[in-house]
Amino acid sequence: MAVQGSNFLSGAVVKWNGVALTTSGMGTALSAIVPQSYLASAAIVQVTVENPSPGGGLSSSLTFTVAAAPPPTYVRTVLQISDAKDILADPVRGLLYLSMPATDSMYPNSIVSLEPIAAGVARITPTGQGPYMMSASLDNAHLWVTLDGDYALERFSLPGLAQEFTVSTPLVGGVPQQVISLDAGAASPRSAAIVVGLWDIYPPYDGVYIFDDDVQRPGNLPAWMAGGPPIAWARWGPDDSVLYGGYDFNNGSISVLSVTSAGITFESSNGDSAPWRPVMDRKQNILYDNAVGMAYDPPTARLLGRFPLPGSAACTEDGTLQRYYCATAYFDGGSDVLLYELWVYDLNSYAFIERTYFGWRSSGSGGSNAAFTGQPRKLVRWGNSGLALITTDDGMGFGPSGLFLFDGNAVNPNVPPDVSSGIAGASCVGETGACSQF
Repeated sequence: MAVQGSNFLSGAVVKWNGVALTTSGMGTALSAIVPQSYLASAAIVQVTVENPSPGGGLSSSLTFTVAAAPPPTYVRTVLQISDAKDILADPVRGLLYLSMPATDSMYPNSIVSLEPIAAGVARITPTGQGPYMMSASLDNAHLWVTLDGDYALERFSLPGLAQEFTVSTPLVGGVPQQVISLDAGAASPRSAAIVVGLWDIYPPYDGVYIFDDDVQRPGNLPAWMAGGPPIAWARWGPDDSVLYGGYDFNNGSISVLSVTSAGITFESSNGDSAPWRPVMDRKQNILYDNAVGMAYDPPTARLLGRFPLPGSAACTEDGTLQRYYCATAYFDGGSDVLLYELWVYDLNSYAFIERTYFGWRSSGSGGSNAAFTGQPRKLVRWGNSGLALITTDDGMGFGPSGLFLFDGNAVNPNVPPDVSSGIAGASCVGETGACSQF
């Protein structure tokens, strides 16, 4: 505790409700050590300073308030999910959908429906080879899934996840293509926009296409090598008349594409950077980069704001609560120690609100007490106060991948958590201050 005043003599002692604290300093400033036990619960404390004799005495008191600690935010590990490629929240049915690759040991080539409160698998739905990206229709009646191994799109009906169809992606130069970007229609529940390419060939963008059910709409946007713009992702605007496309924040710009029943037309390309992991808020017409915490005005590519992230992150927004959440793993200074935290920002002002600490991991020795591990890949909102995070093991020391469920005060301080169990994180002071004991 720092105490400022005047006429502090050598040997002056700060008192906490009359109890002397270990004190140093003199003149106009003192520093006192407050035992952790004194801060364990909310209290109103009288703080005084006593100068030593002769000529000493007790100062008048000042009131110091010990605020109650915020309710905890918990994280749980879903042990049966270790290598999900994508995650999607279904707010209508309270489920999480996870695409599981062909290499997964438990649920290969499937969509796993998970009930997050119980952290239990509700359904396993077989898919084609190599399911990856998912996108739900606006009315939550259809689920589109990309199939890397089959070079195809598959669609299921919701809630039963009955297969509706599988359709092969367009050939480019006679070569089958993978879907490298997927977005279900902004207005039509039966349409989707895709970008095709091959993940292991650079550049991976080979044109933008629209499918209405299993029928390819005429008038696709050609690949970059065939004269089209460099587009590796496409997102619908406020309706189905416009698409925005781009590559990432190091390359290219944001392209504006007009869409009609006849197909896609390139209109303009703006700016000198674009989101890497784009998510479109169609109500506000804001394009977020949920990997690096940036917000763009998509028609102009103007940067609206930046959430000051400390490192590698997966983020998501909640327009109702006006909060922006980022699960992050970042190196502590110049060390090999990664800190695993949840950061929360104001969605409108981009200002930092709070952060919660969930442990550390040494990328060198592998030692760890972290409650979640892996490099953050994608974060989604669920329930009253829940977040779900999938991570990836990229071999860079972040640790094993998995599925992790957050719940509690940092997500929504206005309601009780959906689940009050798991490992409680430690609340932290500001963006750089100390965290309570973990």
